[in-house]
Amino acid sequence: MPRCNADDMYRQHSPQFRRLVGAFCCGLWLCSQSPLEWAHAWSNHQSWGVGLWACLLCTAVYGVVTTAGRYRQPLYFKTLAILLACIAGYGWMALDSTATLARRIPLNCHRQDVTTHFQLLELGMRPGGMVRAQVENESPSPCLPKQARLMLRLDQDQTQQLQVGDHYTARLTLRALHPTKNFDGFSIEHHWMQLGLSGFAQVNGNITHLANEHGAWQRLLHWPARLRWTLTEWVVQTLDGHSQQALVLALLTGDQGLIDPEHRTLYANTGIAHLVAISGLHITLFAHLFGALLARLWRLSPRLCLQCPAGLAGLAGGTVMALLYALTSGWQAPAQRTVYMLAMTAWLLCRQAKTNPWDVWFTAAGLCMLASPWCLYDTGFQLSFLAIATLIFSSHGHYRFNSRWPDWLSEPVRAQWAVTVGLLVPSAMLFNQQSLISPLANAIAIPWMSVVSTPLALLGGLGHQAWALHLAAGSLAALESALGWLVEQGPAVLHLHSQPAWILGLAGLGCAGLLMPRHVFPRTLAFALIALMALPPARPAEQTFWVTALDIGQGTAVAVQTRHHALMFDTGPALTPQSDQGRLVLLPWLKAHLNGPLDALWISHSDADHSGGAASVLAQWPIRAFASSLPPDHPLQAAARSNGERYSRTVNTADCHRLPTWEWDGVRFEPLPIRQDDPTDKRWTTNNHSCVLRIHNGVHSVLLTGDVETFAEQKLLEQHPPEALQSEVLFAPHHGSKTSSSPAFLEAVQPTLVIVQSGWHNRYHHPHPSVMARYTGQNLPVLNTAQDGAIRLRFGADTTPPSLETAVQIRAGLGATHENSAYQP
Repeated sequence: MPRCNADDMYRQHSPQFRRLVGAFCCGLWLCSQSPLEWAHAWSNHQSWGVGLWACLLCTAVYGVVTTAGRYRQPLYFKTLAILLACIAGYGWMALDSTATLARRIPLNCHRQDVTTHFQLLELGMRPGGMVRAQVENESPSPCLPKQARLMLRLDQDQTQQLQVGDHYTARLTLRALHPTKNFDGFSIEHHWMQLGLSGFAQVNGNITHLANEHGAWQRLLHWPARLRWTLTEWVVQTLDGHSQQALVLALLTGDQGLIDPEHRTLYANTGIAHLVAISGLHITLFAHLFGALLARLWRLSPRLCLQCPAGLAGLAGGTVMALLYALTSGWQAPAQRTVYMLAMTAWLLCRQAKTNPWDVWFTAAGLCMLASPWCLYDTGFQLSFLAIATLIFSSHGHYRFNSRWPDWLSEPVRAQWAVTVGLLVPSAMLFNQQSLISPLANAIAIPWMSVVSTPLALLGGLGHQAWALHLAAGSLAALESALGWLVEQGPAVLHLHSQPAWILGLAGLGCAGLLMPRHVFPRTLAFALIALMALPPARPAEQTFWVTALDIGQGTAVAVQTRHHALMFDTGPALTPQSDQGRLVLLPWLKAHLNGPLDALWISHSDADHSGGAASVLAQWPIRAFASSLPPDHPLQAAARSNGERYSRTVNTADCHRLPTWEWDGVRFEPLPIRQDDPTDKRWTTNNHSCVLRIHNGVHSVLLTGDVETFAEQKLLEQHPPEALQSEVLFAPHHGSKTSSSPAFLEAVQPTLVIVQSGWHNRYHHPHPSVMARYTGQNLPVLNTAQDGAIRLRFGADTTPPSLETAVQIRAGLGATHENSAYQP
């Protein structure tokens, strides 16, 4: 068979290599979407042959790639290579997932106390003067496997004597991983899998330092984490109380733990979130500056220039400094991508080989996925690689913004336009929104942060110069003021609700068409395809309604949809700004399913697990009506009025116990007031003053009960006829507390299904065993969001039973690791 020359080899090898990386990525994705029992079947972590199998398979794929590059192979041989690459990806993800799950704290060990030895791997600052510590267990036990990675929450006083890389012993209270699951929004389970996290723990007592036999080696191995913590302490001490302290720390070390939700919202709404942490742009700029300086110094020595050209020396030095900077910043996905691409480019230039940016891109993506298969679900990985792919696509003959403009103006405009268009569909899938002011905000923020803020932060952190840190913080404060002014000028965000995969695919085709020449893809067709994303979200038919019990831990949050209206009953807890369920769960649901204001927001009573998330909803989403049992001077009443002022509409506020029955799209909403016949009775607690709402369409009915207890249940029986309470689906009063769900109340309601919204292993022990026994005694199936995740019921206009979906079923790939529901629909 004739041999090919170098150029022919390159032309043959390059496309096949890209296809192999793509097939490997598909294998990773297929494994992550399949039930974990399949992963166990592919790779049993107890078998010694797993590693050998994976190595042999990867070696075979590599051999096929090499052979296909040297000889012209038939199509079936190349297809076999792609199939093997896909199988390798599936097996690699299965191997990683099985090993990660094997190190997890068993669910039956939740809240168990163990005394163990561990190595300190990482320290990071958190709000409230707390410190997050990542440790690796070294003494295996039934509840804590060896090499289990735990997150500890410590006081700053406890960290004064701790050193990253050293070994310690302490008594820990374990917390097993059990994430909330919803149909929309961020999946914390994917994030935990990427981190290789085994659980959380709380330290009981003192932490004792152990003798470190390999002290020098450990210090060398963990120097990036040690340096990050030293920089963190310096920044926190120097900028104590400054509003930009968290952002300076993020630019310097990549740790975003101190950034508050308000600033995160500002960065997301202006489209500059990619600049907040260590972005590839910052690392590239840093490497370029250092490389240029090194090349200039290199040229001063003729002997060095004879041994190696100054340009290559500068490129190699810049790549090394980029690697050090990326390691110092936490080795996040954008940093990894930048280092891999710089290293690949430098290597190709040193060999004077033909460089194709797509080969560099695919090489970097493949290395990232080999190092951490679950990075496929990392938002930074997705957006970083997609942004670079868009830039490569638009800069290689496919698109030119304006041929009459000079390059120094047309190139930045082209790049920003390409990234905005290219990330439109990913932004809709990940965040259900697109910043309208992103091009202008980035035009201001990119040069300002890259040329002013980031160099000052680096100088102040690495050089321990307080004045530079203060200047960096001041420059960021000025930038924040400019961004805030932009947001106030008009609508800053376009909400993009969830769409089927086929619409997203067509919209993606339209986005690619906008970056092609006009004669290749008509602009009119491209805009028409993108406009499909504006199609209204799926809604119930007339006289039908949907009810979604969101998984918000210990609390209540229920969304009700009719043909043209939507109501939210309670908003879940907000114990801390970082755990605000209104921001984390309710707002993503609203963005995904509504294309207008929320018609009614109901707050049953003032308990934090029912009203905590309301402030975030009222601050970021327009509403038309607000009903509650809250007193007139409650802060949420003022927040509802402010919502109307912000969105230039009238918000009707009312007492839920005085509202009449109303009808939306053939569905009746019947408030069931509880009259206080004796207000002096001490049994009239806030729980017993909860709003109660019955929803029915003449065939099906749902009863929302808040936190009413036996006393209020008895009042409902006295003040309303039995048919007013009778409902097909009952939301368990007070999360299934033993003080609720009295036999008389259940007899009046006569439900066929009970839904409990409670937190997994909550401290109130909801639902109580006695109440569960009462449900079981009446043969009532029970669904609990703690085990089933979010629950969605679709009620039709006929006698057909409602269709039922749970988030655990939808996300079966990871849901199979948790307890099965007691109810099988």
